[in-house]
Amino acid sequence: MAFWRTVPKVLVPAFALMVVVVLFLVSGPGAGESTAARQGNRGVLLASSSTLPGNPSDWENVAVLVTSRRALRRTWNQFGLEGAPTLVDFDRRRVLFAGTGESGSCPEEYRSIERVEGRKLVLVHIETSWGPACTDDFRPRTFVVAAKKANFPRGEFKVKIGNERKVTVKRR
Repeated sequence: MAFWRTVPKVLVPAFALMVVVVLFLVSGPGAGESTAARQGNRGVLLASSSTLPGNPSDWENVAVLVTSRRALRRTWNQFGLEGAPTLVDFDRRRVLFAGTGESGSCPEEYRSIERVEGRKLVLVHIETSWGPACTDDFRPRTFVVAAKKANFPRGEFKVKIGNERKVTVKRR
């Protein structure tokens, strides 16, 4: 306590500002990487859109894992997503495009991804608020999720989106 009595009152706000700046630099995003893309093992939602690639008559669940900025842009455009993709550190992260369908009146929301240890399987946890107004129609839905490389098995693996059947992941 004696130390603070000797510090001029003008320096106290400057010291507080310095602490805030240091904390920001330590916990802030890396060079060129968004805060969202720095999240942990559960993955972070980069985008969600009412779209799937291809013609409506061909729509089915699809999963694509991208490992580079170029593949991210190409897959982003293939899925018909608007705007530009988020910056991702591909040295540490991968991006999963998980396409499925939902009820038009009861949309699905992304919760997390989970790698099933000992199996070549990744679960995409989604939540649907079912209710009496839910219809049995089909609307496309794509979730774009960034997560640590360790969340994705090497080689061929499958993804299960919600309660749907498993689909083999395409790599780019």
